[in-house]
Amino acid sequence: GLKRKIDTLDNYTYHGHVSEERLKEMYREMRMVVSPIRYGAGSKGKIAHSMMHGIPNITTHVGSEGMGIPAECIRVVKLEEFNSELQEIYNDIETLDMMAKKSKVFARKAFSVDNINNIIKNKFGFT
Repeated sequence: GLKRKIDTLDNYTYHGHVSEERLKEMYREMRMVVSPIRYGAGSKGKIAHSMMHGIPNITTHVGSEGMGIPAECIRVVKLEEFNSELQEIYNDIETLDMMAKKSKVFARKAFSVDNINNIIKNKFGFT
């Protein structure tokens, strides 16, 4: 399966399920989150979660669709340009630092429990 394929690659580690505490440790060790999403929505929560911890993200239009993330907080690229964009941004520490700061501020406001509750209340007319 996937683990076997990833284990054959240099500089990649398949972690499987990790605890919240281990995930926080991993966030402190990583430079960015890479999400080349072609379809589906499961990774969107992971994008929002990593942004709340100040980790810059690169994803496709599908990965950020419907999340309302400002352009300065995330790098959104076409799937066919993903590799070249990833190589370009990976070593641009200044841009990654700026994205980290802005994405953390945005995510902590936009994806907070209070904000989500307000969105639901407004959408469905709850008081």
